[in-house]
Amino acid sequence: MRMFLSTFGLVSIIVASSIVFIGLVFVIYKFVIEKNNMRRQIAELDRRFEYLHALLIGQDAQYVRRLEIIARTNLIYIEIHTKFLKKFKEVRDKHDAKAQSTINHLKDLRDEKGLNAKRLKEEIIDAKALIDAFDREVNDLNSELLSVVKPEEDCRQISLTHKERFRRIKQEYFAKQNNLSLVSESFEQTFGLIDSLFDQFDKLVESANYDDANLMLPKIDKILDEISNDMQWASAIVLGCGMGVSDDTRKITEFVLKNSKVPVILDADGINCITLSIDILKDVKVPVVLTPHPGEMSRLVSKSVEEVQSNRVEVAKDFAKKYGVLIALKGANTVVTDGETVFVNMSGNPAMAMGGTGDMLSGIIGSFVAQGINPYDATKAGVFIHGLSGDNVSKAISQRGITVFDMIDRLGALMSEF
Repeated sequence: MRMFLSTFGLVSIIVASSIVFIGLVFVIYKFVIEKNNMRRQIAELDRRFEYLHALLIGQDAQYVRRLEIIARTNLIYIEIHTKFLKKFKEVRDKHDAKAQSTINHLKDLRDEKGLNAKRLKEEIIDAKALIDAFDREVNDLNSELLSVVKPEEDCRQISLTHKERFRRIKQEYFAKQNNLSLVSESFEQTFGLIDSLFDQFDKLVESANYDDANLMLPKIDKILDEISNDMQWASAIVLGCGMGVSDDTRKITEFVLKNSKVPVILDADGINCITLSIDILKDVKVPVVLTPHPGEMSRLVSKSVEEVQSNRVEVAKDFAKKYGVLIALKGANTVVTDGETVFVNMSGNPAMAMGGTGDMLSGIIGSFVAQGINPYDATKAGVFIHGLSGDNVSKAISQRGITVFDMIDRLGALMSEF
């Protein structure tokens, strides 16, 4: 009998404990888990509202404004703008305002002391239905507006692609301008024509004449193709002589080095333009010849002129090897190297230490490269003939008072000897 009572008492305790545990779980769910769940639902509704509000006040308002601008030049769009403006105001003043008010009300209920969970749950259900309706209104308006404005966006996107191509072509032209001087007027007239065509295109888009605007693009394309092809005849580029150093010339120099398909001879300010971005030389895919004087070389290697001059061969050779370029380090006994072998020039004299002779050297090297001579051989030959020209002029006239034009005048006769 005692054993039975003892077992019965143990069972009673277990049952009572289970009831208490279940009750405790129910209380936790009711007052903690359910409350947190409702907080998450409110946060999600708030997030949805903020997104829809931003879509309405941001993108949709911008589209309506765009229709207003189009309507100023295209009377057909007056009625279209009026229709969408009315619908936009209705969604904004009715649905957006009500949704904002409902979200704020939910937040107030959530933060009240003595939270009425049942009431908040009902309010969340109503708010969800209201946000769903707001979602439909905003997205319907956005889809309708987009269908009207999208042709303009497509036109402008295509136009941006063409304008970027035009910008690159002009940049390439300015990089090669010295080599295209005889036809520069034709190029600049063509650039003016292209600018005027883009102006016409933009005006047609502004007035929503999208079909007419798109008909202009093949014409613009054809002109861009022709002008781009016209600039591809060059077989060598000489860059830097008298160019100056500025943000624009640095960009031009970097553009040429990154995009050139022919050897580049870099002199004077062309060299100075890369001193802050010298690693660009490591990525160039065509032969590059640099013709620095000792001062320019000192800036390239971050050493003093005295250090450069005291070790000309090694300085030039190390730089050429490190950056994969050809170096013609000017001065008495110009050093030409590809980083492996070295040529030390023995022609030339002090009379050549004057303005313009470096430009002449770059031009000679460039002309040899353009004729198909290997860039290293062209550089060695150019340096030697340049010096020999100075020697011949000095003998014929004097080492005093000669100019680079005296050297140029006699260059043709000198070349006939080879």
